Amino acid sequence: MSSGADNFVREYQPADRSSLTALISELAGADPAVVEQKLHIKYLQDYFDALLAFASNGGPARGTIVIETPYVDKDFLIDYQSYYVRCHWPYERFCSRLHFFDVAFGESEFVQALLQCSTRLSTDYLNDHYLGFLVIKKLPEAMFGRSCLKTYPNREDGRYYPITRPYYVNLFGIDLHVESLAFQEQDTVVAACATSALWSAFHYTSSRFQHALPSPVEITENATTGMPLRGRALPSVGLTVEQMARAISSVGLESEYLEPWKAPIPASSDWLFKAILYGYLQGRTPLLIGVAVIEEGNPSRVDYHAITGVGFRLGEDVDPLPGAETCLTSSRMTRLYSHDDQVGPFSRNVFDGVLVDLKIDGTQTTLFSLGTSWNTDPASTAKVRFVPMAIIVPIYHKIRIPITSVLGEVLGFDRLVEDLKADVPDLIDGRIEWDVFLSESCQLKRDLASQRRLPDEQLTPLLLKNFPRYLWRAIARSGDSVLAEIVFDATDFARGNYCALILGYDRYFNDVMGLLAQNDAVMQYAVKSGAGHILQTYRKSRA
Repeated sequence: MSSGADNFVREYQPADRSSLTALISELAGADPAVVEQKLHIKYLQDYFDALLAFASNGGPARGTIVIETPYVDKDFLIDYQSYYVRCHWPYERFCSRLHFFDVAFGESEFVQALLQCSTRLSTDYLNDHYLGFLVIKKLPEAMFGRSCLKTYPNREDGRYYPITRPYYVNLFGIDLHVESLAFQEQDTVVAACATSALWSAFHYTSSRFQHALPSPVEITENATTGMPLRGRALPSVGLTVEQMARAISSVGLESEYLEPWKAPIPASSDWLFKAILYGYLQGRTPLLIGVAVIEEGNPSRVDYHAITGVGFRLGEDVDPLPGAETCLTSSRMTRLYSHDDQVGPFSRNVFDGVLVDLKIDGTQTTLFSLGTSWNTDPASTAKVRFVPMAIIVPIYHKIRIPITSVLGEVLGFDRLVEDLKADVPDLIDGRIEWDVFLSESCQLKRDLASQRRLPDEQLTPLLLKNFPRYLWRAIARSGDSVLAEIVFDATDFARGNYCALILGYDRYFNDVMGLLAQNDAVMQYAVKSGAGHILQTYRKSRA
């Protein structure tokens, strides 16, 4: 990057951390030494370098930053009006916005594009090479405002980013867009980590469930209104779980609160945590994850933090549930991608099998942990790790059946199938792998129509059928074949038979299960094992 305040188009080259630090320091009016120490700088540099490497496809990696200043950011303007305007120090209400491209061009060529005279920099070309934007606030320490960056390419390496939406940007009259999810750094004044996590989640749920999108200060005020406080609402020092639930309720959503480590499976197993992440994220629902933050080798020093789960990466190996050996597709998860206000957007949290001992309510407990993108003191070799403690799902009020109920049914049915294999040895080959996730009926119908696993005479009535809008889907796979799909009504209630439909793709498996469901002894066993709803649906399909 070149220097000079009048240069609004600057070259970006990989590993150019000092120039990126200098630019952000200049625009934020912050001490370069403060900016240099922020985790965000190294993370963002690595992030942009990776995106440029993807774009260059082995060639020289070069990019461009276009600076838009002054820039009015609505979220910061609301926060400024609520807090900063009343400070004695004259904080600036205007921000700057940095636009990143993965192709090199100069200022004169960009001006020609503004005049619609460039033969290369057309609107379509700029959109094809647009990486997103960073908003820089004029605050001395918390300068990263509303920012939206392009995700890494999915390619074939198992990356999934279901919690993204389009953001439309106007850059000096040029219409751009980026598929992303908004991120910002907490400032511990109008927003602590929980507020920032909620704000990112609401950026998605407001689009999907059509609710108002509050600013950080509005989230904090909604969370703390009428709630007992240990301190002041503003400046904010953080939110309790109850306050986070109140903030979720204020936008018309419900809170699903889960503590995977308390489940009746080993606390050291990440099986249920992965199942919850996968089930809701595949269903396009962001997750708020409360974690204990520890340093390797120093478990006595514990802090607490909140991140927003937005994506994941799947590997090849399935990790069965200890004891039951039930296999879920979610157990293939090797990474969680989260918006972490202390690091950056789509930060990596790695499932690397490291266990830690943590004292909870006076009891020493062995728990699984995640590797993070955090750094500690440069002079130290210690690594910061996350221990997931709780998950809060901001869910639409009509989605009443939680994933834990569906997993209970799947586990019971999987045990039943395994027991039946002794009497019907050719029922299936090996273990079933279950793909369990939240969905909408329109997506189910699109999948049925595109995959064509059923003959037209069976498919057509299903496409015309009136389904509830929200569904849980449990797809049973054996090797390369799909045996069946069990569809649950997510809008039903727990004491009802919320197993709405069974799609039998494998004729033999479906016929055997249908016949066995007529047997009262098998039905009683299924009820005891927790799979009664599924067997009842098989029985009805044969009636």
